[in-house]
Amino acid sequence: LGSQLTENILLTPFNKFLKDSSPEIKQCLLNNVSLFIAVLRPEKRHPYLAEIWQLLRSSQRTWRTREVIARQLPAFTQIFSPKLVKGSLYKLILYLCRDDIFSVRSEAAVSFAFLLGRLHELDPQHGCDTAIKDIMEFADSKVYKERQLFLRIAESCLSVPHTPIDIVRTKLFPKVLKMGSDPTTNVKITFCKLLAPRLKALGCYAEDLDRVLERLVTDNDPDVRNFAQKAHRMDPNWIGEDGKRDIILDALKQIFLLEERQKELAERKEQLPKQTAIPEKSKLSNAPRSPPPDPPKPQAMTDNDKEAADDDKTGPPA
Repeated sequence: LGSQLTENILLTPFNKFLKDSSPEIKQCLLNNVSLFIAVLRPEKRHPYLAEIWQLLRSSQRTWRTREVIARQLPAFTQIFSPKLVKGSLYKLILYLCRDDIFSVRSEAAVSFAFLLGRLHELDPQHGCDTAIKDIMEFADSKVYKERQLFLRIAESCLSVPHTPIDIVRTKLFPKVLKMGSDPTTNVKITFCKLLAPRLKALGCYAEDLDRVLERLVTDNDPDVRNFAQKAHRMDPNWIGEDGKRDIILDALKQIFLLEERQKELAERKEQLPKQTAIPEKSKLSNAPRSPPPDPPKPQAMTDNDKEAADDDKTGPPA
């Protein structure tokens, strides 16, 4: 439809359903909310970030709504203005990263990779400093759930091409290896399941990683030993987190669809002047028409016509 038709036809019902009292309707609408907002003009997009904040405040008892919003965060980092990305959107990402529900935190953690990429584009020198500082606070936290979250953020940064890899390697990698010696079993399992296979595939810190995995293979916990063995030998059947949906892959697909939508909009803008141009024939056809000519005046009757008319009046002979 393009921006103009979308705003003229769909925007009003979209806003109506966004404030619907049914959580199911809101969730269906939010599944592709980023693709819808991307079609709008930039000045029309900005108010929806405040609407999303309002939805979060009203969804404390419906964690699935928060999960769907967290799933849209990677796309949000690409469609909102730099000011909103650095401000309100960044606060939204941190807020959902500290959610009580595990799946919400996992979805939100993936967005950090796309956020770092966008911040690096805006300011290659110091754009990522604040975000890197907050990520390192997760790594140094005394709460094991936040240390697990750090590993999920690091995994997404290793897997997403949008991430400035030089910053990730210098800032995050040394701290990642230390997570293999964490005192909490859940953190060590997360390290073996998410980070170790990706680090081995990239060939990063190969010797240090092998030493960490050799130590984890002899860990006291059987689950830690199991996942450490799989990561150590790069099990070809390893499919990530217990065979669940690949969150990072879904985020990349979402960004791909968003980029395709933006290309379509750009092509539509280029073709729009050609489609709206009025051809010369149409201009001529729309010109005001001249009035029809006057009907011809009746001619005077001749003598023969008068005799024929008199015959018609008298009728046929008896």
